[in-house]
Amino acid sequence: MVIFLPGLGSEISSASMSSTLAVIYLGLFSTVLPYFALAYVTSKVGAAEATSSLYLTPLVAIIISWVWLGEIPTLLSIVGGVLTLIGVSISNLKINKSIELKTTQNKFDKTGI
Repeated sequence: MVIFLPGLGSEISSASMSSTLAVIYLGLFSTVLPYFALAYVTSKVGAAEATSSLYLTPLVAIIISWVWLGEIPTLLSIVGGVLTLIGVSISNLKINKSIELKTTQNKFDKTGI
């Protein structure tokens, strides 16, 4: 990225206001806010549960592009979204079962059974 730095100032000053605002918008709303949201969720529920939500990003993007932009999802996009939801569901089931097993094991360890 450093190779683009020498002409950065002149490019910014010659860019239109709408282009500059679009770049700022993309930088803030698609990078910074999701990063802080993921950090917040990770601090509350743990890394495994928080990162599994990242798999829902493509599905949400398809829905947003359909509603806001009028883009009709292709069959491949729909199949990919369904497979993603199935994968996230399976991984969450395994996480929940492992938590239940650990909790049950801790109860047995404490009671001496």
